[in-house]
Amino acid sequence: MDADLLPGLDGEDTRKKAVIASLYLLAGVLLLATAVYAAGVIPPDGAQNQDGEMTNQNDANEPVGSDEPEPQPHTDTHETNGEEEGGVELGGQEGSGSFETDESRELPAGLYLFQLEHDADDSFEFVVHEQHTGDSTTVIETQGRWSGESAVWLERGNYSAEITASADWRFNAAKASFESPDQHPSIEEDEDYSAVFGPFESEGYIYDLKIDVPDEEHLYVYTVDDEGETFDVVERQTGPVEIDTSYTLLQPHYLVVETESEGWEVELRSAMQR
Repeated sequence: MDADLLPGLDGEDTRKKAVIASLYLLAGVLLLATAVYAAGVIPPDGAQNQDGEMTNQNDANEPVGSDEPEPQPHTDTHETNGEEEGGVELGGQEGSGSFETDESRELPAGLYLFQLEHDADDSFEFVVHEQHTGDSTTVIETQGRWSGESAVWLERGNYSAEITASADWRFNAAKASFESPDQHPSIEEDEDYSAVFGPFESEGYIYDLKIDVPDEEHLYVYTVDDEGETFDVVERQTGPVEIDTSYTLLQPHYLVVETESEGWEVELRSAMQR
């Protein structure tokens, strides 16, 4: 007789009942853990804590009071490489017949000076197009031979050029500089077609201007400053005409003479205001 066994049970029955009891105990533990999880005692990833704040178990691995900066949105920046200050040489080109540039070029806002030549009696037109807005600016539109300068204010943008011609042409362009303006200009020249003079100092100076147009061509004289503001020195007239006038301004400026006259004369002098 086995003294270690309870009465009425043999060894095999005891082992079976022990196994069954262990399984019931394990099931009870699992049921209890499930009930505790469902009651919110142990919040899952991304659940709310008692203060109503979102929590994540991964946060436990991060140091409290971390100074790591939050990521900032990416912002594209544009570098002008000094183009906003001083003059910018855009270069030139020559050709024959109509022409249009293949690519546009990004330009800062400013006054641009164009030197243009056309070698025939047919029409000649030079236009720049802003690619985003579709705006077009006519630099020169004339009939016949031409060799002169034009000043055009351009807003910041991407520009291409278009030339309408049937003969040889040449052009050169640069962004005007208003740095170190001349305080004492002394100009006395014979000119053909339009011309641009400057930059000139303005504040404290008065400018005496004389212009003689010998033929029956139009004449328009104005100034333009570094903000694109213009001032009419001589309103539009038709020659022959002799003009003797004076002007003074508050900003450094260029003096622009627009005419298709050949052989006109200009004289410019400056003096301090009293």
